[in-house]
Amino acid sequence: MKKLILILSIILLPLQANAFEDYIIVSENPVKSVYCEDDQIADIVPFFTIDNIKSTLLLKSKKEGSTLLVIETTQGEAFLNIEVKDNETIIPQLEGLHYFILDIPPLKEQKREKPVLRGI
Repeated sequence: MKKLILILSIILLPLQANAFEDYIIVSENPVKSVYCEDDQIADIVPFFTIDNIKSTLLLKSKKEGSTLLVIETTQGEAFLNIEVKDNETIIPQLEGLHYFILDIPPLKEQKREKPVLRGI
């Protein structure tokens, strides 16, 4: 019985790892503090970059639902009503904040063909 539970946990636990989208949020101004209304739905964590400016945040979605995020910067507060769904996380666009999805790499640009040199 213990072996069956171990095998099932090895198989099923990694399936939850990519259940929701995670985002990197970059602010144009340094972030003073962050607050998430419902920690059961999403978690937001600021971290320092190499230049010791806390302007980057990591948004980790935990389960489906909607919650309010409050990001306090040196220029004021930003309120984000995010909605976490099974296949996407909806974040409103605000001026001064830029969002990058963490789990899916950006699409590569199509390679251009080399120009053909004539007359040489």
